[in-house]
Amino acid sequence: MKTIDCCGIVTQLGEKESINLKSGQSKVRKYVQLLDDTMHSISLTMWGDDLCDKNEHLKVGDVIAIKSARVSEFGGKSLNAASDHAQVFIDMDNVDCQRVKKWYTNQKNMGVDI
Repeated sequence: MKTIDCCGIVTQLGEKESINLKSGQSKVRKYVQLLDDTMHSISLTMWGDDLCDKNEHLKVGDVIAIKSARVSEFGGKSLNAASDHAQVFIDMDNVDCQRVKKWYTNQKNMGVDI
């Protein structure tokens, strides 16, 4: 399973929801849609109460960075993050996040609907 580090603008947020697994257990997940300055988007699924609750204040327009997101190819490419293998940072102060935030701000200031 491949992992990547990435960052993007939050364009959509799903609600935290509990799902039933085939094993009979349940798990909490939250969907987040990310967009970067190449105009490509990808869906990120955050798994587990810890990660979902820690990021409950996340909102559309925030820059989110994920370290060690797992790449999934189930039904197309997507990303998965759980507290046992990934770290999630909001509005992180690094070059990539600043570049994406600047691009997003410029797009919004020009009236581009993202």
